[in-house]
Amino acid sequence: MRLLNRLAAIGTAGLLATALWGGGTAHAMDPLAVFSCDVDLTITSEWPTGYVATLRYTNTGTEPFSPWIGHFELPAGDTFGTAWNGVFATAPPIVQVKAAPWAGPGMAAGSWAEVGFVVSRTAAHGPPINYKLNGVVCTV
Repeated sequence: MRLLNRLAAIGTAGLLATALWGGGTAHAMDPLAVFSCDVDLTITSEWPTGYVATLRYTNTGTEPFSPWIGHFELPAGDTFGTAWNGVFATAPPIVQVKAAPWAGPGMAAGSWAEVGFVVSRTAAHGPPINYKLNGVVCTV
């Protein structure tokens, strides 16, 4: 069952990447490989109508994510704004990010990638939810 869940997660990430970036390449993966991730969201500045955040994806598995594609969802009413340290695409409420060209496409086991962004909102909402890295649900 775990293998089916992994394959389903990988397929979902590929379909979303294809929809947002207009292409995709299938990658063969070892079905016994361990893919896992953590995220750490830090609100670095906040005001009544928005905030600035730093999001760190950490590869806690034993295999690299290459290329890596992260995604998260904004609460209803939030609008994604300026972003840095990654290539972003949005299909509200989903925000997707991949490595900046200068950073290289992969994320080795034990390494991390950090991106930043600004969110506008009309009311106080919670932080983004449903963090994933290549379709694998990340621990918050």
